[in-house]
Amino acid sequence: MDQILERLWVGDIDDALSIPKAWKNINVAFEHLRMLPNATYLPFMLPEGDLDLSINGFLLDMVMDVIETSLSAGETVLVTCNMGQERSPLAVVWYLYRRKGMTIDEAYKLVKSKRPEIYDRREWLAPLLQDKRELLRLKTGYWPR
Repeated sequence: MDQILERLWVGDIDDALSIPKAWKNINVAFEHLRMLPNATYLPFMLPEGDLDLSINGFLLDMVMDVIETSLSAGETVLVTCNMGQERSPLAVVWYLYRRKGMTIDEAYKLVKSKRPEIYDRREWLAPLLQDKRELLRLKTGYWPR
């Protein structure tokens, strides 16, 4: 489990099973429904089509809101998925992008600096981005002026 910001952590299923009871666990993997005591489940799918992407956008926003509410209440939050390498880091990146004003690049750079084993899944976010300049840069590497 790795600390990303003060009171915000990313981890895997084993981390979720060993955290202090006072911590908030947000699990974003279908594999663990009802397996983790005291977890908030907001699972999202690996994108395979447009429907999955729209559902995932809604679920990522829900995860973001639970993170924000929990941190604002002074809770320590651990966001988990099976391996802690794709979905949970992606959810934290989305939170950093939408709530902390980071670009997707900045958010992934921060998360990867704290948890090097993550996979960069920014392409899963591309259809959800409202900032057309950010979307263009993600697809082409070019930042329009």
